[in-house]
Amino acid sequence: MTSAATTPTARAIETGPNFEIYKGALCLQRLDWTREGAVRITHVGHLETWCAERVIQRWDALLRSKVQRITPFEDCWDATGYESGYRVLCTGWTKANPGVSGGVHFLTRSKLLNMAVSVVSLALPGMVTGYSKRQDFDLMLKKSGLPVTVAMPDFKPGT
Repeated sequence: MTSAATTPTARAIETGPNFEIYKGALCLQRLDWTREGAVRITHVGHLETWCAERVIQRWDALLRSKVQRITPFEDCWDATGYESGYRVLCTGWTKANPGVSGGVHFLTRSKLLNMAVSVVSLALPGMVTGYSKRQDFDLMLKKSGLPVTVAMPDFKPGT
């Protein structure tokens, strides 16, 4: 498996105290987090396997900082598809760290990604909530202390 750190097409383009933005050949990914373990993962384009590696690095860093529970919020509103490695790695990490996840929240309007959410729901019974309405997802973001709107750079796959 290729690591984002060694893949020349996946690079950090902006970082701050509570966020990171990465750009790959097919996907732009932004991670925002709270000290309490809520993590917003915003995707534009086609999710690549390296995206999962960056997400898992952030989750591991939160665990090292003594966070007890991690609650991912996957904002896939502007995502067009995904490599199965993304789903496999994130689901595998969640299974390998039982009791750590506070549930997974997915927002998508893509039929393909809705199917992926269904597969994840089977692998992680009772832990997945899917959203097809932005306002419902945004309400949960707000309750968790995460930003409802985030600045994303312009992105065109392959550039």
